[in-house]
Amino acid sequence: MNQNKVILISVDGMRPDGFLTCNNPYTARMMEKAYYTLSGKTVMPSVTPVCFGTMYTGAQPEVHGIQKYEKPVITIDTLFDALIRAGKKVALITYGKCSMGAIFLTRKIFGMDRKGRFIADLREVSGEQPAEALQQTDGHGR
Repeated sequence: MNQNKVILISVDGMRPDGFLTCNNPYTARMMEKAYYTLSGKTVMPSVTPVCFGTMYTGAQPEVHGIQKYEKPVITIDTLFDALIRAGKKVALITYGKCSMGAIFLTRKIFGMDRKGRFIADLREVSGEQPAEALQQTDGHGR
């Protein structure tokens, strides 16, 4: 296993045991080769922005600031910020104005648009990706 790369998969609305019951051969193979937990617990209210805010900051909702279904940009330190400070490249595969894209938008994170094209920096775009932002990359986030 490559010790220099980490892939975090967050499936919106799926409990940890969903990986066991989805009957997907790729998921089963991934679980054979990866580190994971089936004992994850959610925060309340258990809506996407609140949960993702807690998952990627390690902070409770009253600390990261999202306490209901809304999508403000998180301003406290996140896992993404720590990785960037450590000199790592961070990519976020999401779309448009979904929770992940909206609440972590101000970080220097590589992203992907709805057509699967990489963009160099999610901060340069909001919602649909303008052609200018896509032209700044070689299609691979560089």
